[in-house]
Amino acid sequence: MLKYSEVNWLQAACQDVVKTDIFYVWEENRSIKKLMNIDVFRNLCTPCPIWRECMRYSLESETYGVWAGTTSIERQAMRMGQFNSTVARVMSDFEVRGIAPDELIEIVDEYQKNHQGEDSPRARALRVQERKRAI
Repeated sequence: MLKYSEVNWLQAACQDVVKTDIFYVWEENRSIKKLMNIDVFRNLCTPCPIWRECMRYSLESETYGVWAGTTSIERQAMRMGQFNSTVARVMSDFEVRGIAPDELIEIVDEYQKNHQGEDSPRARALRVQERKRAI
């Protein structure tokens, strides 16, 4: 389990760009959501040098706010192994920004293994589907 203190947050792309409060306010304020699409966060987060650590940490510990370019609803679906249209959209959005679906699946699988003691069947199925699509 990755702890907050184990991540070098000073390397985060968001540190010098925005007040980090916006990552929490975005989920609770509809008027901000109208002004700032989730794409703003995805564009900021996906090239971040600590994206993988942030994603791992957020799956483990964060139930609110935008972390690693994902919303709390998206992370909840990932935690539960629900690779539905919500998670498919995240994967598609990340892929356009240079993060392969397999990278996200690997992180989610790691979370699933740590919390369920086995490989997530949905993650395996999605991985197979993505590989078929790539061929």
